[in-house]
Amino acid sequence: MYNKLKPNRRYILAPLLDQLLALKSRSTMSNIKVSEINKELAELTDQNLILNRLRSKGYMGSDIFMEQTNEINRKINSLRSTRRKLLEQDEDDKTIAAVKDLVAVIEDGPPVLADLDEPLFHSIVDSIMVESQDKIKFRLTGGLELAESIQRSVR
Repeated sequence: MYNKLKPNRRYILAPLLDQLLALKSRSTMSNIKVSEINKELAELTDQNLILNRLRSKGYMGSDIFMEQTNEINRKINSLRSTRRKLLEQDEDDKTIAAVKDLVAVIEDGPPVLADLDEPLFHSIVDSIMVESQDKIKFRLTGGLELAESIQRSVR
């Protein structure tokens, strides 16, 4: 797997890293959206407070109060859900760092491996999954999964 990945890293790892960085730039834009959502939530909370004051002073009937409060609460719930989804994208930073580390390890590694290099192996492979009798899948740091065929020896 390493011997295939090393010469093809610019075709596999470089595009992966570019895509992750592009995703991250979109995520930065989402941070601006989170800030806007927070402002909107504060405004809606203020509106709820004003409605409560108007109702408590007798300037607003219960039916109108409930209708408007329900509408504001619906908007608040929707905005909180959107904000939660945007904040979940921060996991991208960890993935980008892991892929950058993987690229560095592969670029600094030997041109070809003849034998298992345990430290190198542990620095680039998170796990190995058996797909079938003749196929395994390597999960590399950063989440990239690569399948590899197993050549069986004939006895």
